[in-house]
Amino acid sequence: MIKRWLQFIKESNHHWLDTDDVKDAFISLQDEGYSISVGKAIFLADDQIIWLNPEDDIISLNPEYYFGFQILIEKSREKTDDVTLDFKSAINYLRAEGYEIQKVWDDEDLTSVDNLHFAKGSIITWIPERSEKPLTFNEDDFEDGDIYIETSSVGIYIYQPEKVDIVAKDLAEIYDWSGYTTDSSGNIYCELDIEDMADYLLSRRSSWKDQLVNGIDNYESHYYQPDIQYFFQYNLKKENEILAVKALIKELGGLKEFIKECDNENLEEKSEEEVINFLLKERFYSTLEPLCKDSEIIGDIRQTIADWESQAHCDQNQKELEKEFDRIIGREGIEFSKSRKEGKRYYYRKIPGTDRKEKVYYDEIVWFYQVKFEERWISDYGKTLSGYSLKNVFGEWCSDCYFENELNPHFSDWGDVDDKALNKEIEAILKNYLKE
Repeated sequence: MIKRWLQFIKESNHHWLDTDDVKDAFISLQDEGYSISVGKAIFLADDQIIWLNPEDDIISLNPEYYFGFQILIEKSREKTDDVTLDFKSAINYLRAEGYEIQKVWDDEDLTSVDNLHFAKGSIITWIPERSEKPLTFNEDDFEDGDIYIETSSVGIYIYQPEKVDIVAKDLAEIYDWSGYTTDSSGNIYCELDIEDMADYLLSRRSSWKDQLVNGIDNYESHYYQPDIQYFFQYNLKKENEILAVKALIKELGGLKEFIKECDNENLEEKSEEEVINFLLKERFYSTLEPLCKDSEIIGDIRQTIADWESQAHCDQNQKELEKEFDRIIGREGIEFSKSRKEGKRYYYRKIPGTDRKEKVYYDEIVWFYQVKFEERWISDYGKTLSGYSLKNVFGEWCSDCYFENELNPHFSDWGDVDDKALNKEIEAILKNYLKE
């Protein structure tokens, strides 16, 4: 049973009625070989009821509309019985359900539902000069003023005269867009990875575009190695300071050899604990410094710290670069959210035998943007883009806008290292070394 539109909209939150329900009203014509197709239609609720063609017309979210259907009937290949009464019954059924006829279209654009006949597989417009004269197929019976037209198809446009507001999800169905998600309010969203967003919104010559998409290359870590004083005073927690000196003692051959290398009379005849305590309290770590500079294990720990510092600095500036890009998106008035998941990144590889380079893609966790549809994507440049994916609708709008944005990030001189996690790794390295 076909529901009235207002009830339907309340129950289904702006989903279209199944077109099969309308098609089934013409089941008798289908049984006689007539082809019936039903499409969703929308009509502008103005002084005149105007059918809007999604291929050509821009449908906005502001005016009120009528919802309905476009019914196309094509003639049968068979010489069938007269099913005109069945056709009229179907029309009466739709009218009883609250539908009105907006127009009937045929090759001559002369007909109406009351003048249509379906007999012998044909679609006939019969408008006799004398209104009571029945349809005849015998040309000898035609009189002056009789109109007899056979057509291959006829289109019937029906609507429910209940004004409704449409939401973005309705536009997506009207324009047959694909590749979108919806929310409970009828908004629609397309998803793009950070590379696509950058391609749409940044200048092709943007100096930071590759770093935004693929990440900033790691900075050279040897620049981040701490000096010995900073190493003990700030990088290591207390427990790791002690483990580091113990590792140094082991590396130099034990406590006696270590004390000899220290060449400090204050350490003579002292226990390991007393030696460690003295060295860690000594001003400027004067005794430890020359020993640490030549130590492999201390060098490994300092390099570990340098790697963490380098990565933290890289991550900090990557966040700043992404923040700058998000600021550009917001400045263009684009509503979005974003999340990280598996996607694609790339690097450039030289094509053998040429001076050209090609992109080589690999899997990586990257940013994906969920972009909310806005009416201006189609209204700004008068493009309906029927049958497109929503992502490509957005891309066409961006292309027409000629965005030439540049990234101007404000980079930091350092990054924030997770000292707790770093010291946990250092502790594991030192303990493993001492167990060997």
